Amino acid sequence: METLLQLLQELHDDIDFTKAEGLLTDHLLDSFDLVNLVLAIRQSFGVQIPASAIRPEHFDRAETIYQLIQKLR
Repeated sequence: METLLQLLQELHDDIDFTKAEGLLTDHLLDSFDLVNLVLAIRQSFGVQIPASAIRPEHFDRAETIYQLIQKLR
């Protein structure tokens, strides 16, 4: 989880991702951020996230992103 939080902080150091919700639905992350995050997850975790999994329920909080990573491992 710490690695994921670091990746998110590199995108936006002004957001507390341990508490933030609505990353996609509230537009805290834009499409460019999402592409960069998916690429960073692939590099850091060796996990390829399919396009079908890029949905708000998977990317609205750091915890749900981490759960997706764990599921795809």
